[in-house]
Amino acid sequence: MIKGEVSEEYMRALRKILEELRAIGSVEYEPKGDVADFFSHSLSYDGIDISWVDPWASKEEIPGQLNSLNSLISEIIGKLRG
Repeated sequence: MIKGEVSEEYMRALRKILEELRAIGSVEYEPKGDVADFFSHSLSYDGIDISWVDPWASKEEIPGQLNSLNSLISEIIGKLRG
């Protein structure tokens, strides 16, 4: 487990992406039938539920906001790890 304080700058960026995702609403992006090794992600936020897989494994194009969310979370985790 990683513990730490997230900067206000990161929190603003996170809130912005989450508000953009509200427009997408609840949705599930499923993997293609021929892929076997991928990460699956899910998000529940203020009444919306979104599930998605790695962009290369998805049947459909993953919205840019989800890619941005993945990148932002990875960056935050990197900062918290030091």
